[in-house]
Amino acid sequence: MNYKVLKELLEIRERLDRLLEDYSRAIQPKSKKDKIELHIDVFCYCLEIDKNRIGWKGQKTDIANARKMITASLYKPEYITFSMIGKRLGGRDHSSIMYLLDAHKNHMKADQEYREKYLSIIEKLKS
Repeated sequence: MNYKVLKELLEIRERLDRLLEDYSRAIQPKSKKDKIELHIDVFCYCLEIDKNRIGWKGQKTDIANARKMITASLYKPEYITFSMIGKRLGGRDHSSIMYLLDAHKNHMKADQEYREKYLSIIEKLKS
């Protein structure tokens, strides 16, 4: 790939990142369901995963990691429950979501790349 094409791709990526930030600020979730969808949209975009694949039963690492991150970012016992998250992530039961949350905690301790990706996406959601 030549330098000019690479430069154009980087500029496009920067514009998309700015649009994502604007989108996050403009769309304030009105309901729990909206908040779940917003988090799924943002994580799938940032991790370059097809949103439709997030509910699949497969164990492909990138999709499984996205599920872990989405679960951790959404779970608030008094607001969004395991069953609500599980329903949107392919009909998983509460114990599967508990497992994802535990696995996320382990990855945050042991995997620096995972931790950096997660924290950068959380920052985008907060802005």
